[in-house]
Amino acid sequence: MNWSNGFSTTLTLKAEAFGRRRCYAARRSPAGRWQLRVDEATWLRAELCAAWLAGPLAGLAFRGGDGARYNALVWSAAQSTDDWRRLRVHLKLPPT
Repeated sequence: MNWSNGFSTTLTLKAEAFGRRRCYAARRSPAGRWQLRVDEATWLRAELCAAWLAGPLAGLAFRGGDGARYNALVWSAAQSTDDWRRLRVHLKLPPT
């Protein structure tokens, strides 16, 4: 999914790792490409498949470039104010 919402910088989110396939961070380039950090040094290309917002919490579901599914819980308190706002705006825009 490529949603253009005017990001001029990379959006980087700190995520709670859970489940079998762990994602410790996610980032979105200005061009709309997602990457997941799956260990200390490895970033994996991914596609955002589903997402939800509930107050200070966001749930993101990805399909990695390796074909596996990854989930991330993102807390607003763990992000900068600007990154949290960018994520909320991104998730509320319809796909183009």
